[in-house]
Amino acid sequence: MGSAGGDGRAGIRRKLTGGRLGRWLPVVAWMALIFTLSAQPELPSSGAGWLDDLIHVASHFVEYAVLAALVSRAVAPGGRLSRSRMIRVIGWCAAYALGDEWHQSFTPGREATILDLAVDALGALTGCVVYMSRMKDEG
Repeated sequence: MGSAGGDGRAGIRRKLTGGRLGRWLPVVAWMALIFTLSAQPELPSSGAGWLDDLIHVASHFVEYAVLAALVSRAVAPGGRLSRSRMIRVIGWCAAYALGDEWHQSFTPGREATILDLAVDALGALTGCVVYMSRMKDEG
């Protein structure tokens, strides 16, 4: 019984860290965080308009760079992200960004903008490129 229990825990640990579940769970969690942030009617403000704009753009960029890196890891865990897969990852992230902007359009105090969508797509492209370059460095 002792070894079966150990194997069972090891199997669960393997699934959570290296298996399909372990690769996609962070993607889903990150998407939930993006959704939650988009549902906030009011975000903290620094009081300086230019700084708020910079933080807003940087937040969108980073959110989708991380999402694309996580999706890249999920679809290409070895770091070999073909051009067609990269395009699909960016398209998938852009589609989520479009849905997120649509969701934001129903949130009081928030608005959907094409600029946000463009920054999200640029962030997704950057996330894919960074993921591939990091995997090359490790390989």
